[in-house]
Amino acid sequence: MDPDAGRKLKASLIAPVGTTPPVVTEMAQWLIKSGEVFLSDVALISTMEEEVRKSAKLVESALKASPWRINSHLYETNYTDVASDRSAIDFISLVSKIIRNEKVRHHAERVYLCISGGRKTQSVLLALCGQLWAVDGVYHVVMPSVSTVNMELERARNLIAEHFSSPSPLEFYEKHSDVFNKLMFPPADSYSVVELPIIPYSPEMVSQLGNVLRNERGVEIERCGLSANFIHVLVRHKILHSNGSVIRPTKKGYELGQLIAQSGY
Repeated sequence: MDPDAGRKLKASLIAPVGTTPPVVTEMAQWLIKSGEVFLSDVALISTMEEEVRKSAKLVESALKASPWRINSHLYETNYTDVASDRSAIDFISLVSKIIRNEKVRHHAERVYLCISGGRKTQSVLLALCGQLWAVDGVYHVVMPSVSTVNMELERARNLIAEHFSSPSPLEFYEKHSDVFNKLMFPPADSYSVVELPIIPYSPEMVSQLGNVLRNERGVEIERCGLSANFIHVLVRHKILHSNGSVIRPTKKGYELGQLIAQSGY
């Protein structure tokens, strides 16, 4: 008899945080109530903006004060938005690091991404990471009444600020749980969750691509293991240079190769 039969798989959720913190806890609540996994950890990606940091702190307390006592891991970027090629690469690097940490350090058997809540560029890059690193699901939270949520957040603004500056945020949250829980954990039927139909890359293909992109001296096309069509696409996107017989990475391609190595491929 399989000792793991009926056991829920240990899962982690990775989510950017913006100025609408409930979308993260709503996603966590949805995963838990799906009954398919045991959500033990949530990795939060915050920017250095104070309002975003307030949101992240509120999410941390909400998760820990919830009946599920979920652990959170906060990662803060040193910029306010992904507004350059460099920050885009840095963000992808951060996400790959987080995915690896959740699997290796926190022993997650399933990793899910929530693209709601953060900046638009973060959401796009996060979805791309989900495809490249073959996570177990990429989701978007939809709130039918956004204006209502915004009004509730506005009414709670002072309380959220006090929570952020409190010497004991968790105790402060629990003291005002009647207000915070209504905001952070609304009824499950008051919002919906959309699963993005991504097609994940196989680990073998990503590993092969990484080997090519890390070889600055170049690789003979006949021996690289990549299809001619794929090479053509990579050249067109300025990830590879090709002279017809040998391919070598561009600067951008080499950086992507390092990211692939960083993720464990």
